[in-house]
Amino acid sequence: MIIREMKVEDWQEMINLWQTTEGIGLGSSDTIEGLERFLNRNKVMSFVCEIDGKIVATIMCGHDGRRGFIYHLAVAKNFRLQGIGKSLVEMRCKS
Repeated sequence: MIIREMKVEDWQEMINLWQTTEGIGLGSSDTIEGLERFLNRNKVMSFVCEIDGKIVATIMCGHDGRRGFIYHLAVAKNFRLQGIGKSLVEMRCKS
Protein backbone atom coordinates (compact mmCIF):
# COMPACT_ATOMS: atom_id res chain seq x y z
CA MET A 1 0.00 0.00 0.00
CA ILE A 2 1.39 3.38 -1.04
CA ILE A 3 -0.16 6.67 0.04
CA ARG A 4 1.04 9.58 -2.05
CA GLU A 5 0.08 13.10 -3.01
CA MET A 6 -2.69 13.36 -5.57
CA LYS A 7 -1.65 14.50 -9.06
CA VAL A 8 -3.67 15.89 -11.96
CA GLU A 9 -2.57 12.84 -13.97
CA ASP A 10 -4.61 10.66 -11.57
CA TRP A 11 -7.87 12.29 -12.66
CA GLN A 12 -9.30 9.55 -14.93
CA GLU A 13 -8.57 6.75 -12.50
CA MET A 14 -10.08 8.79 -9.66
CA ILE A 15 -13.21 9.62 -11.69
CA ASN A 16 -13.65 5.89 -12.37
CA LEU A 17 -13.43 5.19 -8.62
CA TRP A 18 -15.80 8.02 -7.68
CA GLN A 19 -18.39 7.00 -10.29
CA THR A 20 -18.55 3.52 -8.76
CA THR A 21 -18.60 4.69 -5.13
CA GLU A 22 -22.06 5.02 -3.62
CA GLY A 23 -22.54 8.38 -1.94
CA ILE A 24 -20.00 10.28 -4.03
CA GLY A 25 -21.72 12.97 -6.07
CA LEU A 26 -19.81 14.46 -8.96
CA GLY A 27 -20.33 18.05 -9.97
CA SER A 28 -19.37 20.46 -12.69
CA SER A 29 -16.05 21.20 -10.96
CA ASP A 30 -14.93 17.55 -11.11
CA THR A 31 -13.25 18.04 -14.48
CA ILE A 32 -9.53 17.66 -15.03
CA GLU A 33 -9.28 21.47 -15.12
CA GLY A 34 -11.26 21.73 -11.89
CA LEU A 35 -8.97 19.21 -10.21
CA GLU A 36 -5.91 21.15 -11.32
CA ARG A 37 -7.32 24.39 -9.87
CA PHE A 38 -8.26 22.64 -6.62
CA LEU A 39 -4.82 21.07 -6.18
CA ASN A 40 -3.09 24.39 -6.92
CA ARG A 41 -5.22 26.16 -4.27
CA ASN A 42 -4.79 23.39 -1.70
CA LYS A 43 -1.22 22.18 -2.12
CA VAL A 44 -0.11 18.98 -0.38
CA MET A 45 -3.57 18.34 1.05
CA SER A 46 -5.05 15.60 -1.17
CA PHE A 47 -3.85 12.02 -1.44
CA VAL A 48 -4.45 8.70 -3.13
CA CYS A 49 -3.79 5.18 -1.94
CA GLU A 50 -2.35 2.76 -4.48
CA ILE A 51 -2.23 -1.00 -4.26
CA ASP A 52 -0.46 -2.88 -7.05
CA GLY A 53 -0.24 0.35 -9.05
CA LYS A 54 -3.99 1.05 -8.98
CA ILE A 55 -5.71 3.85 -7.10
CA VAL A 56 -8.02 2.23 -4.56
CA ALA A 57 -8.77 5.25 -2.35
CA THR A 58 -8.78 9.05 -2.41
CA ILE A 59 -9.06 11.92 0.01
CA MET A 60 -9.35 15.49 -1.22
CA CYS A 61 -8.87 18.17 1.41
CA GLY A 62 -9.14 21.93 1.20
CA HIS A 63 -9.54 24.99 3.39
CA ASP A 64 -11.02 28.46 3.32
CA GLY A 65 -8.31 30.03 5.45
CA ARG A 66 -10.02 29.16 8.75
CA ARG A 67 -11.63 25.76 8.39
CA GLY A 68 -10.56 22.54 6.74
CA PHE A 69 -12.83 20.33 4.66
CA ILE A 70 -12.75 16.75 3.39
CA TYR A 71 -14.11 16.12 -0.11
CA HIS A 72 -14.31 12.87 -2.06
CA LEU A 73 -13.15 10.41 0.56
CA ALA A 74 -13.62 7.13 -1.28
CA VAL A 75 -12.36 3.57 -0.94
CA ALA A 76 -12.98 0.96 -3.64
CA LYS A 77 -15.57 -1.57 -2.48
CA ASN A 78 -13.22 -4.58 -2.52
CA PHE A 79 -10.65 -2.71 -0.36
CA ARG A 80 -12.98 -1.56 2.40
CA LEU A 81 -12.72 -2.67 6.05
CA GLN A 82 -8.92 -2.72 5.82
CA GLY A 83 -8.30 0.63 7.52
CA ILE A 84 -7.40 2.51 4.32
CA GLY A 85 -10.01 5.25 4.73
CA LYS A 86 -9.20 5.59 8.42
CA SER A 87 -5.49 5.93 7.61
CA LEU A 88 -6.19 8.67 5.07
CA VAL A 89 -8.38 10.65 7.47
CA GLU A 90 -5.99 10.27 10.41
CA MET A 91 -3.05 11.34 8.25
CA ARG A 92 -4.87 14.50 7.15
CA CYS A 93 -6.06 15.35 10.68
CA LYS A 94 -2.49 15.20 12.00
CA SER A 95 -1.10 17.60 9.41
